[in-house]
Amino acid sequence: MRKIIVCNWVSLDGFFSGPKGETDWFYWNEELEAHQHNFFKEIDTMPFGRITYEIMSSYWPTPAASQESPLITNFMNQTKKIVFSKSLKKVQWDNTDLTADLISSNILTLKESAGKNILILGSGSIASQLLTLELVDELQLLVNPIILGQGKSMFQSMQKRTPMDLIESKTFGNGLMLSKYAKQNTNKYKL
Repeated sequence: MRKIIVCNWVSLDGFFSGPKGETDWFYWNEELEAHQHNFFKEIDTMPFGRITYEIMSSYWPTPAASQESPLITNFMNQTKKIVFSKSLKKVQWDNTDLTADLISSNILTLKESAGKNILILGSGSIASQLLTLELVDELQLLVNPIILGQGKSMFQSMQKRTPMDLIESKTFGNGLMLSKYAKQNTNKYKL
């Protein structure tokens, strides 16, 4: 079965964007780019909410994106994308499908279909919904050594505790730390 992986950059104080959606504070270097490029080889589908879709689709198809990082740009443009939105009427980014509702049975069907893993970048509302539905298999947080003071929490719509197990961590030369978590195996804590 395919895994759903949520991967987001977060600040030390737990925000995944600034108060107006700013992401200009993300730490990036060649080491992280190589890591992400290797990670993306395991992915063939990316769901987005409307806001993240609009941000991504306004940047990745541009010449500026391909000059900055050709490998990542190619991945972003060629990978199948699904946008969950009730307000969008059409999408214009290549390889993108539009659907109005995030329905757990449809997500389960997607997970059970043939293919590589499914990656959520940004899209805090989609990530929270899938976490609430217990459909996220892995959470990857790229913790940036910066305090924003205010911003948007990826988990602001979460309404219940969701225990996770740390499965891996790695520190990059620029001070960024990757922490990978999986759904907690509650049986390991039972006597």
